Amino acid sequence: MGRAPGAGPAEVELAYCARSLARPDDDVVRVARAHGLALELADDGHVDAAFWRASGVPLVTVQAWWLHEAHPLHRDPLLRERAAARIQETLELTARVGAPRMLGVCGFGDDVADRPFERSLDFFAALTAPARDAGVIVLLEPLSPRRCAVMWRPDEIVALHAALDAPDVFRLCLDTGHLVDSGFELDAFFASFGHAVDELQLKGPLSAPPQPELPVGRWMSSLPARPSVLSVEHNVPLAAGGLAPLVAALRASL
Repeated sequence: MGRAPGAGPAEVELAYCARSLARPDDDVVRVARAHGLALELADDGHVDAAFWRASGVPLVTVQAWWLHEAHPLHRDPLLRERAAARIQETLELTARVGAPRMLGVCGFGDDVADRPFERSLDFFAALTAPARDAGVIVLLEPLSPRRCAVMWRPDEIVALHAALDAPDVFRLCLDTGHLVDSGFELDAFFASFGHAVDELQLKGPLSAPPQPELPVGRWMSSLPARPSVLSVEHNVPLAAGGLAPLVAALRASL
């Protein structure tokens, strides 16, 4: 159902990836509460579901982080089988911690199997019924050619969504760092993309933190609808004292 005529823009939830925010988990919760942030978790096999469920901090997404090692496009069939079993476990973890979304990608690395689109389609199609039963949205995200030799183009992930044909289950996530690393100029990309995005992740080139002055509001306004989640992720540490200005700038953009 669409919004009523004259209604204001949909509310966007501001989140931060826990592994980018702080260590250990107690500190993540403290910092998230202090800044009024929701959190995105990475399932690396060591997520304490009971802790996060009791933390009181809103959880927006669980990343299938282990896909770095075993994924549907891996050359090794045993690792493809492991990925098929493991993704079900991440789906169950997502439901257990109360997060509405699980985030996955098609693959990693340069040495990948043949028929990447068909393998990706088969892998994620098998999640349709379990995700629907669990009430979990599955986000699919294009990486960059620095991360995977195939299935990194946004139009390929859009085509994968169309082939899955389950918009109640599968939605799109875009990461600005991956887009820049793929060679896109962000203003031009968002102005012409024209597809709904459920989660927009902010990251700088080569996994650096995003800059506070990014025109996030303009990018979101260029999309058919505002994303449900705006999430910050980075592997390079944020400079000391940089969190508060970044959060303030993002809130202003919303």
